[in-house]
Amino acid sequence: MSGLQTLSEIFNNRIFRIPDYQRGFAWEKPQLVDFWEDVMNILPGQSHYTGMLSIKRIEKEDSKTWNEYEWIKYKAYHIVDGQQRLTTFSILIFSIVSYLRSINEGKDSRDIYLAGRSLDRIEEDFIRIVEKQHGIGVAYLFGYEVDKPSDDYLRYEIFEKPDGSQIQNTYYTRNLKVAKLFFDENIRKIYNERGDDGLTLLYNNLTKQLMFNVHEIDDDFDVFVAFETMNNRGKQLSNLELLKNRLIYLNSLFNIDNKLKETLRKNINESWREVYRQLGRNSDTLLPDDDYLKAHWTMYFHYSRSRANAYTEWLFKDKFTARNLCRYQAVDDTFPADDTYVDEYGDNDLSEQFEEIDSDDFYLSPDTVTADDESKKETVKPEDINDYINSLKNMAQYWYFLHNPYDSESPLTPDEKDWVDKLNRIGIGYFRPLVAVTLSLKHVAVERRVELLKTIERFIFILLRTGYAPSNFQSSVFLRKTRELFRNELSVEDIVNSLNVKLNSDIDSIIKIFIAKMKKRFDDGGGFYWWNGLRYFMFEYELYLAGNKGRPSGIDNWKMFINPHGQKAITIEHIFPQTPDNEYWLKHFSKFDKKQQTFLASSLGNLLPLKHSINSSLQNDAFPDKKNKNSKRTGYNEGSLSEREVADNYEDWTAEAILKRGKDLIKFMCKRWDIEITDEQNSELLNLQFVEDDIL
Repeated sequence: MSGLQTLSEIFNNRIFRIPDYQRGFAWEKPQLVDFWEDVMNILPGQSHYTGMLSIKRIEKEDSKTWNEYEWIKYKAYHIVDGQQRLTTFSILIFSIVSYLRSINEGKDSRDIYLAGRSLDRIEEDFIRIVEKQHGIGVAYLFGYEVDKPSDDYLRYEIFEKPDGSQIQNTYYTRNLKVAKLFFDENIRKIYNERGDDGLTLLYNNLTKQLMFNVHEIDDDFDVFVAFETMNNRGKQLSNLELLKNRLIYLNSLFNIDNKLKETLRKNINESWREVYRQLGRNSDTLLPDDDYLKAHWTMYFHYSRSRANAYTEWLFKDKFTARNLCRYQAVDDTFPADDTYVDEYGDNDLSEQFEEIDSDDFYLSPDTVTADDESKKETVKPEDINDYINSLKNMAQYWYFLHNPYDSESPLTPDEKDWVDKLNRIGIGYFRPLVAVTLSLKHVAVERRVELLKTIERFIFILLRTGYAPSNFQSSVFLRKTRELFRNELSVEDIVNSLNVKLNSDIDSIIKIFIAKMKKRFDDGGGFYWWNGLRYFMFEYELYLAGNKGRPSGIDNWKMFINPHGQKAITIEHIFPQTPDNEYWLKHFSKFDKKQQTFLASSLGNLLPLKHSINSSLQNDAFPDKKNKNSKRTGYNEGSLSEREVADNYEDWTAEAILKRGKDLIKFMCKRWDIEITDEQNSELLNLQFVEDDIL
């Protein structure tokens, strides 16, 4: 039956499952808001067309895993297109039912009515049916066929099925949770504003006014085509989601034993389940799935930037296509069939704020890209797909721990955690795939892996943060080395040597660039305050002080540095203020003209990481007042280790103090990153020659 149907008609004598080639629930708050506004703004007596619903009838033999529904004699369907809206509808309907139960506590659901129907009957129409005679069987009208984490979460956490086992959270279960919380909050609001009438209107609009154009698909081939071409509404499918469908489709075309097909399809599903588990393990920071797909492509196949979106072009048009299938009669059936679980880049890091410079303004020639040779057309065999998906699955855990090194389940050593954390803080950029591969090399000694992490951090700090190289400098070189390391064609030591050769051969030019760039920053009024490596540098100095003095820092973690609005937020502030109108500052700095005072204020030695609460209270106070605690606020002497160092070492804050502390910080930089900066270069870098002349 096709044509326009309401949701009441759609759910009549039908049971739906989301098949394995479908993604999980991908809608987030923007899509939920749109859906809610559509439903709430339907005019009385009018219908609202909400799009296509494509479904495919499943025969009993094909739905044998759905044995829970057999006793109700409903027709079984796969949802090919429209699952995001049907999932949203199911969550919203149950949220209404759950809310009405909560405000009618102690009352039997059979006696609670909405729009003339009891809550029990509403559940039977849209959520689940309980076998009446013995109360044993329960049939859910909507769910997931293979995605067990999502199906369990939907039943136990959304539909409140009792006695649930431990639920496994994934990239998609987080979205289910967000939807439930969103609707719970809005249902409470509408009830508080309109009472029963508001919920009745909402229910009627949902079940009677929303109209779907229902289309039944008959042919299996059309199902896969429909998935790729019709799932472009709401939230666009990611490439990782599309790839799963493509691989399942190709598996259906192999001329091999059906048991092997079934095994491979099962392996594909297990691989994607594990990948999305890893990408969603930290519900506060979901990892973009296409970032991972691109990174893995770089490791497993090859890297090229000879054309836009090279990785998707290669995966979907060059590699995994029907024309590349090897349609042979006999097959080696020994390829791995065990699906047992085995334990830029669009980088969302600080590098996005770093400036890009023209190649003619840089001391090294830009990274050149040679056109790839025309790829030889290769056949795709079942074992090729199996090897690829196993690698995609197994590498996902390292991708997760790369982003979350201090997770309690992390297999990384303490040193690895610390250096991965540093790389995340400084802006790991295009090195992320290389680091993920490095962490996976358990046959390599920990010391060698840590050495590579240290070398990458030094490379980024010196070349990109002090040398102002473009953020993609040498990216092609080291992304190609990523694959060579992954395939054991290159050693960790080889990559360390390559990084050091590039660094050490250009170190003199890098220092000159740093001095020239900083001079321009001073002339423009910002000095070191505008240096894009300042926060990372100051945090590293704080860690140095903590280790050197054997006491905890007043700065708890890096998030305090990058969250400007938190209660414990850290800001980099000027000790000698930019607007020195206090009598103390006028006394100590009156001999310097306006430009010189600007240079002093923005010089490295005058910059100090302060907790926001301290900074807002100190403002332009005199230095002795900034140092010491009083009844209204804490001072430097109870702040971060950097603050306490300034409070302990300086009685007054003068131009000479700014110069001295600046030189000390540059010496720390030289020691920490193994850079040689002469005394003359140190003076040039700080731009305080006029202070030195005054001292002489």
